[in-house]
Amino acid sequence: MMTETTKGVQIGYINACIAGDYRYSSKLEVFLDGATAYLVLSENGATGGMDGSGGSDPFHVTRRATVQKATPALIVKAIKSTMDSTIKRYGKPSKKFVWVGEGSRYVQGLNAKNCKDAMDLANA
Repeated sequence: MMTETTKGVQIGYINACIAGDYRYSSKLEVFLDGATAYLVLSENGATGGMDGSGGSDPFHVTRRATVQKATPALIVKAIKSTMDSTIKRYGKPSKKFVWVGEGSRYVQGLNAKNCKDAMDLANA
């Protein structure tokens, strides 16, 4: 999913919610545009901030990061510093961060090798 102010091709993402309650969710998306990576963290919460059955508010962007002259190591470092506590605690990013692969193939795991493979595919 591309946000209105993000350029490039999505190369990775992770979604997480608090203890199975999707009214409290976070998602971190990584886009690559040439040698620049854009990271976008979005969150939502229960409508009115209550625990009732009122549903949830739409996602809104809470953080952005840009990595100029992006390398796999710099992107992974930026991802780690951009994640919120929901993703760190409930998302298990070291195992469940998803890198977009060729066709319908997706690779999981937050590491520089997986990032490099996704970058190579995006720049092909």
